[in-house]
Amino acid sequence: MKTLILAVLLAFTSGALLAWAVSEPVKFASDASSPLSDISLIDHDNQVLQLGSLRGKTVVLNFMFNGCSPVQTVGLRRVFLDHVLDSTDKGIVFLSISVAPETDTPKLLNSFAKRYGIYAKHWRLGITDRPSLDHLLATFNAGQSVSDDPNAHLNTVFLITPSGQVQKVYTGFPISPADVYADLAALIKPETALQ
Repeated sequence: MKTLILAVLLAFTSGALLAWAVSEPVKFASDASSPLSDISLIDHDNQVLQLGSLRGKTVVLNFMFNGCSPVQTVGLRRVFLDHVLDSTDKGIVFLSISVAPETDTPKLLNSFAKRYGIYAKHWRLGITDRPSLDHLLATFNAGQSVSDDPNAHLNTVFLITPSGQVQKVYTGFPISPADVYADLAALIKPETALQ
């Protein structure tokens, strides 16, 4: 009985800490008040992507790297392909940011995208410089950089509203595609509703 009570207390405390960690708004806004708006990525098509340009979009964000086990990415792929988000612009962007900018390249990320069936207009895989990456990992409480420990990034997915706030944090391993889909459907505008 003591073990059960301790387990419940630990689960509650962990949940409270996670909620506290993401309670501050994390904004992809294009205004000067956002520390993330100036961060640039080079995507898997070797194009520049400014995080500030995502203002007004619903963003599904995860951190990954080319040598990573793709469990979360495959879970997100089910949401993405099963609901035709790959070919229809519903104001949703899937964004996977590499935690290994020293070793990942646009070419490797491009290969990763094709290998796992996520090569699409509305899913961007990107690399940024080490200081920007470290800032992102700290802002999202998403673990340490791969240069410190290749497995230190968290298998966490973030749902970010068009106003730039973290709406939900998915920590299951793997995540539930049905949960992500339901939350996306609740967030997007009625005129672009998911089918």
